[in-house]
Amino acid sequence: MPGRNVDFMGFVNIHLRMRPSAVYFLRFILEGYDNLFILTTLDRDEGLVTVQTGEDQLQDLYIILESVQAEIGLDCMEKVS
Repeated sequence: MPGRNVDFMGFVNIHLRMRPSAVYFLRFILEGYDNLFILTTLDRDEGLVTVQTGEDQLQDLYIILESVQAEIGLDCMEKVS
């Protein structure tokens, strides 16, 4: 499971590592869900991103990530402090 933390407003931050060339693909997929997910690139060259979502959309995010895991070269990472 990807590293995660919950902020004080009930948003969950999921920290991911993926193939750098796949960041735009994941952003495109997540944008199709009308602002349920916010993807922020932490390090473009390393493929490090954070996805922010509400606690109630977390299961949906995991389903999406599982379905594109092979295409984006998803690799889980620890929580970023």
